[in-house]
Amino acid sequence: MEPISKKFRTYTGVEIDFQNLNPEVFTIEDIAKGLSVMPRFAGQAKGVISVAEHSINVAKLVPAHLKLEALLHDASEAYLMDIAKPIKQLLPDYVALENEVMRNIAIQFNLSFPLDDLIKKADNQVALLEWNNSVLSNKSALFPAEIIEKRFLDLYKSIQFDRSLMTSKKVHLRR
Repeated sequence: MEPISKKFRTYTGVEIDFQNLNPEVFTIEDIAKGLSVMPRFAGQAKGVISVAEHSINVAKLVPAHLKLEALLHDASEAYLMDIAKPIKQLLPDYVALENEVMRNIAIQFNLSFPLDDLIKKADNQVALLEWNNSVLSNKSALFPAEIIEKRFLDLYKSIQFDRSLMTSKKVHLRR
């Protein structure tokens, strides 16, 4: 019998050792894939909304300089799963691991950590809309995971492009 590996293998084939985290193992492709197939509210809703779709909606509500942070605010869940808040509060070890994964993701993607309060507000605002539209009724649009994954990646690329434009404008203005 082969020993059980202590490493987690991602969609792109990267191996993650959660006891020795390295920011470089976290990729946008793995995040997009994981979040696009992960349901919000532990799947306990009349309609289905993925964590990726949720993240896209949060990013739409914040100023341009916070869009990437908002898009990736739940990125750790691509690796650790989305656990409903009432359950998560009972799992301090999970919360500690989630924070460590998010800290490493923040390093990899050059984000601030902990998250800006505006992102937390937007997150709560979107969660309330999702609760009303997905849990209490069936108004949510049901997009295939592949479409949500593509939208997530497209938004990421757009945000990165906008960031690079802003950086080049700042450099140009300094000259």
